Amino acid sequence: MKVSVLIPTYQEAKYIGRCLESLIANDFDFATSGSEILVIDGYSTDGTREIIAQYVAKYSFIRLLDNPKTVQVVALNIGLAAATGDIIIRCDAHSEYPSNYISELVKWHKKGIAANIGGCWLTLPGDDSIRAHAIASVMRHPLGVGFTYRTAPRGRERFVDTVPFGSWRRETIEALGPFDEEFIRAQDLEYNMRLRAWGLRILMLPWLRIRYYARETFEKAAQMFYQYGYWKNKVNKKYGMLSSTRQLLPPLFLFGLVALLIVVPFKWPTALYALGTYLLMYLIPIFIASFFITKHQPPERRIFSFFLLVIVAFMMAHFSYGGGYLKGFFDIFIFRKNNLPGHLNSTTR
Repeated sequence: MKVSVLIPTYQEAKYIGRCLESLIANDFDFATSGSEILVIDGYSTDGTREIIAQYVAKYSFIRLLDNPKTVQVVALNIGLAAATGDIIIRCDAHSEYPSNYISELVKWHKKGIAANIGGCWLTLPGDDSIRAHAIASVMRHPLGVGFTYRTAPRGRERFVDTVPFGSWRRETIEALGPFDEEFIRAQDLEYNMRLRAWGLRILMLPWLRIRYYARETFEKAAQMFYQYGYWKNKVNKKYGMLSSTRQLLPPLFLFGLVALLIVVPFKWPTALYALGTYLLMYLIPIFIASFFITKHQPPERRIFSFFLLVIVAFMMAHFSYGGGYLKGFFDIFIFRKNNLPGHLNSTTR
């Protein structure tokens, strides 16, 4: 079968080489099958385009396409319009793929049991700092990101509500249509909701581990979680339902915390005791999880400062996501804003 791999990029000089090398090293023969890798770049200025150009010159099956609007969802639709494959596989430049990634997806698509098929993440630190290792540890932990493809254990294939990046047969794409370009973020979630609304299924192959590089700073990670939370609301509004109930936990916790803080001055000291209990119920599991994460680190990271950074990373993930979700809820459902915040439109990732 002929395959088209789509890779949206913008300012990915640090990662795009490793991403392409992992795909080229796959046990799938791109050249003989007439398959292709399409890299759709938003006019990067950090050297990304120059790196891609080197691969284009060396491999006839790699092409560079331009994305004048920069944002990722537009890049995906440019790629879909240019793709010639029977199977379309979306990849992310921030990741490296196992050597059997393409062949496994092709094999399972031939079975015809699911419309979207993908693997799951092995989350790695964005650099070698203890801060980056702490962030990656939280993004691998169910207490940090829930029970999803980010934390799935190895095992048998199973049907799920979403997979990272995704792959589809051409006829599925033609039936569902392109990605919705209103979704500057969460376009993959929206597409999976659309697919499920049609009665189609999503299959995860837990043994197909994608090496995903997490954000290396708290600022970048917080922005990512904030955007995840914010855009969930737009997906929920479009389909009139929740994509999953677990998305409600961080915003409900944050809402409860704010409510208690408001009540404390008026219901002193009862509300203060309630606030203390509320925080302890939140912090104790985080302290326990952080202790065990630190305990299983190599000796150089089995230190108190790493333990504290893990606690901070947990709180960053929960408060950023919860804050983004609540802001999105008020913007989209209460104030019914059509023009969403400009800072969420500024980058592809």
